[in-house]
Amino acid sequence: MTNVNQHTDTQLIHIDTLVRDRIATIAVRDGSPERHPYPRDAAPDEEGGRGLFLMRELAYAWGVTWENGLRPTGKHIWFELRDPVHE
Repeated sequence: MTNVNQHTDTQLIHIDTLVRDRIATIAVRDGSPERHPYPRDAAPDEEGGRGLFLMRELAYAWGVTWENGLRPTGKHIWFELRDPVHE
């Protein structure tokens, strides 16, 4: 949410959540196709710049899905969390 707020001009942000079979999928959707989000290496003294890095490290899977194909009108940044299998 903070990244959308800081890096886009979109006025409307959606959060979609799906939980099923011990898997949670969370997507933040905005109406800004201009910027492609990517994890970066933040300097040790920076207050920000670690959100996508943390998502990449902690999530089972994550990605970006563009709305409307070759002429995108927005994007979904999503991640999936899975409950560890207990044996």
